[in-house]
Amino acid sequence: MKWDEVLPKVRTLLRIEDPPAYLMIHCSGNDIAGKINSITLRHEIEADLITLSRMLPNTTLVWSQILPRLKWRDEDDHRAVNKIRRRINSKIATFVMRMGGRYIRYPELCEQNSGFFATDKVHLTKSGNDMFLYHIQQAFQLFLTSDKLFPPPLSY
Repeated sequence: MKWDEVLPKVRTLLRIEDPPAYLMIHCSGNDIAGKINSITLRHEIEADLITLSRMLPNTTLVWSQILPRLKWRDEDDHRAVNKIRRRINSKIATFVMRMGGRYIRYPELCEQNSGFFATDKVHLTKSGNDMFLYHIQQAFQLFLTSDKLFPPPLSY
């Protein structure tokens, strides 16, 4: 899903469902290596998050960080795209938390742990998906039982 699909999708869902207590947004990975300027994308995300918070005043927004990839579609410079990804994650996470939202990060899902990535270098393997879902489960367990804005890193 690309970012410009988020608001229409939420509006559609609100026609048939009640507003949720939490809305986790995991989106924009397919936007950052494309034609859109990263600053423009960040401003669009921020504006839409404000719109979402007004549409859903009793819903806590949760930013799920954009995951790294071993290869980005349409990338010209892999390092530059990863830098954009990190910057957007940082800025949007801060923005969401200032709005009273939460943030989920996935430190184990990184280029150094390439075994979590499928052979297409974009998607996650089963173990990568398991790690992704584990972080989401742990984060929501924390959000539902405390006022913490984001979960601490896993300890092994």
